Formats: sequence, structure tokens, C-alpha cells
Amino acid sequence: MAIKVISYDLNKPGQEYDGLYDTIKSYASWAHPMKSAWFVSTGKTTNEVYKKIAALLDKGDHIFVHSWPTYYQGRLSKKMWDWVDIHK
Repeated sequence: MAIKVISYDLNKPGQEYDGLYDTIKSYASWAHPMKSAWFVSTGKTTNEVYKKIAALLDKGDHIFVHSWPTYYQGRLSKKMWDWVDIHK
């Protein structure tokens, strides 16, 4: 399993996030460290995760999915770093 990071901007006013959230939460293990960013632990490829999420978005929306890098730095809560430590 590897961590995938999903970042997005829904650019159409009034868009619903529920379907997006439900799809991301369908992965066995997930974390939501920031408003428009999620971590999922999965054996799926980055492309598979991208396709699953992108299918829910409008053409004007933005999405970025990447595998957890070897080196990283950030400012997150202890709970989020603990989640990362368990799943990396």
C-alpha cells in the first residue's frame, strides 16, 4: 500500500462536495488534513485514483494526485503525522 495525495479546486460556485467526499472515503484508509487535500492509503496506481476522482469533477475543476514522496516537509497536526507514519 502507498499513500496517494489528492488535491483539488472545485471552481463552479455551489458545487456539492458530498459525492467527492464519499468516493474518497471509499478507500480503506483515508485522512483529510486540509480543506482541499486528502491522503488515501491504497494499492491502486496514481492514475487509477485520478480517474476515479476526476470522473466526479466538472471540466473547469482542478485535480492533482501524486504518490507520497520520499522526502517531504509540512505543518500538519500530530494526528495527521501519526496517520502518515502508520501508512507510509
